[in-house]
Amino acid sequence: MKAKRARIIVVVNMKGGVGKTSTVVSLADALGTATERAVLVVDVNTQASASYCLVGDRIREIIGAGRTIDTFLRLALLEGKVPPFGKQITRMVSSTKARNRAANIALPASSTDLRVSEREILRHLTNAGETLDGVEVRIKNTLQRQLGSLDGEFGYVTIDCAPGISPFTAAAIGLADLVIAPTIPDFLSNLGLESFLATIGSNLPQPVAASKPRVLFTRSQARGHRSSETALAMVEKASNETMLGS
Repeated sequence: MKAKRARIIVVVNMKGGVGKTSTVVSLADALGTATERAVLVVDVNTQASASYCLVGDRIREIIGAGRTIDTFLRLALLEGKVPPFGKQITRMVSSTKARNRAANIALPASSTDLRVSEREILRHLTNAGETLDGVEVRIKNTLQRQLGSLDGEFGYVTIDCAPGISPFTAAAIGLADLVIAPTIPDFLSNLGLESFLATIGSNLPQPVAASKPRVLFTRSQARGHRSSETALAMVEKASNETMLGS
């Protein structure tokens, strides 16, 4: 019997410091101890925070061995070499246990060179005549093929994105079954959430998640009515937006 396709959860927002990486790692830990199949964390954040949270100082060894998402995409999109995606993955990277069961989490790590690699891919493909939309679609299709090649090993894929909407982030959103926008109920985060909701959807080259984004309040910066009012305003704003692609 063919295994079900992995569900892809993308965690993204325009603003940094709102708990995206913490959400990705916590969600992966929860799913990794509660489901039969493994959870794959894909780190497309140039800070490599999720990677460091999961593998610690081993990140230097992993980067040195080239087992990173940016190395894979450089080889695939710049050199036309597509290494087996499974060999880019470091398995059993979490120390979390629940009911005497270790969280089964795997990781194709990021590196601090990811933004440089992204720019080189963008420059190379646009110089060859590709549009920005075309670049984002090619990145998305490359990742989609590789995730599909893993033979049902993973039940969930969680993707940690950098702040903003870069080509890698746009490609990730295009893969998503669910988009989560972590945020804080304060003024600047509200602006970031509004910008995020205005940017995705019609401004991306492919249909995105069929369901509306889920706003997750990760913490409160202030107590009292102002924080509550801001939170309610952000929820109302998100509930009125759609991410349906054409």
